[in-house]
Amino acid sequence: MSAKKMRKRSWLPRRAFLEWAVLSMLLSTLAIFLGTLVGLGRADLVLYDAVQSLRHRPVPEDIVIVAIDDESVTAVGRWPWRRAILATLLDRIAATHPRAIGIDVILSEPDDRDPKGDAALAAVLRSTPGVLLPVATQAGGGPVPQVLLPAQPFLDAGVRLGHVHVEPDMDGAVRSLYLREGYPGKQWPAFSLALGAGALDQGALPGDRRLPEHVQPDSWRRDYRVHIDFAGPPGTIERVPALALLTGAQNGDGLAGKFVLVGATATGLGDAYPTPMTGHAELMPGVEVQAQALNALLRGRTTVFASPTANALFTFIPVAAALTGFVILAPRLVLLLVAGLIAATLAASALLLTYAQVWYPPAAAALILIVAYPLWSWRRLEAVVRFLGNQFEQLEREPAVVPSAPEPPSAGFSDVLGRKISAVRSAADRLRETRRFVADSLDSLPVATLVAGPDEHVLIANRRAGRMFGANNHDELRGQALADMFRQLAPDRLSLWEDARRSLREGNHAEIEFKDAGGRSLLLDGAPSVNSHGEPVGLLVTLVDLSGIREAQRRRDEALAFLSHDIRSPQASILAVVELHDLDPQTYPAATTLAKIEGFAHATIELAEQFVQLSHVETQAYQLAACDLGEIAREAVEAVQALAAAKSIRVEFAGGGALPLYADRGLLLRAIVNLANNAVKYSPPDTTVTVTVSAENNLARCAVRDQGYGISEKDQKRLFERFARFSNTGQPREKGIGLGLAFVKTVIERHEGRMSVTSKPGAGSEFGFVLPMAAAAGTG
Repeated sequence: MSAKKMRKRSWLPRRAFLEWAVLSMLLSTLAIFLGTLVGLGRADLVLYDAVQSLRHRPVPEDIVIVAIDDESVTAVGRWPWRRAILATLLDRIAATHPRAIGIDVILSEPDDRDPKGDAALAAVLRSTPGVLLPVATQAGGGPVPQVLLPAQPFLDAGVRLGHVHVEPDMDGAVRSLYLREGYPGKQWPAFSLALGAGALDQGALPGDRRLPEHVQPDSWRRDYRVHIDFAGPPGTIERVPALALLTGAQNGDGLAGKFVLVGATATGLGDAYPTPMTGHAELMPGVEVQAQALNALLRGRTTVFASPTANALFTFIPVAAALTGFVILAPRLVLLLVAGLIAATLAASALLLTYAQVWYPPAAAALILIVAYPLWSWRRLEAVVRFLGNQFEQLEREPAVVPSAPEPPSAGFSDVLGRKISAVRSAADRLRETRRFVADSLDSLPVATLVAGPDEHVLIANRRAGRMFGANNHDELRGQALADMFRQLAPDRLSLWEDARRSLREGNHAEIEFKDAGGRSLLLDGAPSVNSHGEPVGLLVTLVDLSGIREAQRRRDEALAFLSHDIRSPQASILAVVELHDLDPQTYPAATTLAKIEGFAHATIELAEQFVQLSHVETQAYQLAACDLGEIAREAVEAVQALAAAKSIRVEFAGGGALPLYADRGLLLRAIVNLANNAVKYSPPDTTVTVTVSAENNLARCAVRDQGYGISEKDQKRLFERFARFSNTGQPREKGIGLGLAFVKTVIERHEGRMSVTSKPGAGSEFGFVLPMAAAAGTG
């Protein structure tokens, strides 16, 4: 193949590769960039919440909330309560010997209305070591938030401190907090971390240590950001109403040895936030958020976000897999691949969050995959349209194989796409016309023709091929293997197609003559089919029926044999008689010689007449007319009566009713006379020959039965061959040349009938035939 052809055939793959490379570079860069952002905002938060809400976690039994609920506020009085009430509540909680106590109530200012209450609360705090109080923040005038510490009397009581600040995301839901917040030299642990200090390793804190971009590193600092693994919706953590402890309705036995958090849960009282477990439909009190955070820290179920590098890799891997699939998979499989990669990315993100407690936001990867498939499909479709348009335009400029009328000019405006569509339509019409022309040409061929592909399976077959291989419709041959077809056609020569294939592989035509299962002489002619570049693309196989030619050759050989032997023999006998008369006129007088010459001449004429008659019935058109088989059979019986009487043989007729035929009456009469003559000639004296006619299923039947010598089974196979004559041992030899039965068989078969013979040596013979009756033959 020339370099020019190679370039013309390979431009599309090179261009496709360049487009794929550019698209891969752009999408990979986008994947890495979006991956470093560690999430696409609300989309990833929705997925995160969905996974969190589906996870099953055990309810903590070592954490209790003493809830300042609606019932307590109604009974005790409006909030904030007097510090003396809080002192009483704290004293009763301390009496139960809990593991740790955290009061999530802001006590940043002294109560001027009740100084004694502050003193009482401070006294209880001093007598209950390790009580945790909150450090709150509020927006100040600068970048540093204003810190709200407990009032000085409470600080002097030796309390511990922990900040209660949580980090709402862009949708307002609380999912995370910082385990440490404060100034560079003074930081406070998270309220939940400080409350569980005795049970947690303070030196190996979990969480993300990156500083948020909106916080100046030299002012307020936040560190160790963790995402809370909520155990459930609001109410999951056990609650004990504050009123029950204040009134003594509960003695607090259920608080012993547990982490106790005191905080407001009443409606409109204190802070409350949406969470992944509820969304905005139900808010979770701030004290329960702290309790949920404590539970997550105690169980080691805090979640961290993947690092920018790890998340970029997580986003890049499915995108790279999809880009690889674009160039090695079919479009349908690419669609399945993209859908599978999206599902796998979502599943991997959920599994990593569930079991590794690391959140890899999947939205970036899913978004790029969703965009990549239609983008690549558009580029492929554009390339296909461009390629097909160019090819069809080239095809339009090539000379037409089939003459066609010129295309009328298009009316109106036509853009590039319109012109390409017009070129495709025109080329498609020409392709259909060419295919129809080829199919009609194949069907008009006088020989069976098969067109096969490189795999030797039939692509096109004409009608003659369908009839040759016994198919009801030639389209049934499509897709069949040539080797199987020829094995069925010629079961006696199973290696037929192997022999043909061997010649074709050597680059030669395959010409093989063989006989099929029906005895037909066929010529297989096969040749390779090549494309415009000289490359083999298939096979062209024809089957020529040589039966007529071989039959003509056989008849020619028989005619030569007849002339050289049967006709020559009487002439030679005449010459011999004449020579004998010349040598010895007295022994061979003239009268005797002339009588012998006359006999030999009559024999020659009889031979010639029978041969001519047989040739006539084989080749000439028949004079068909309406007739009755019974009448013809009766006439044939009358015609042989004289010959039968000479041998004392009775010839009887049996049958009744009309048997209408559409036939050549004279030839049919001669055929029945031949059968009757044979029956008389080959039967001993004082026997009976019976000619019977009858109707059988729209067929007219005639049978000639004798009581003669019979015919062996071996000889029956050659009964209807030309010049075939047989006799059994002890049977008198009758005159004849062996053309009578061949004449009968030819006449019957030319009338679309069939012959039959039943015979056994010593038991006589029955020759019969059946012909379609006039109504069955459609002659009405």
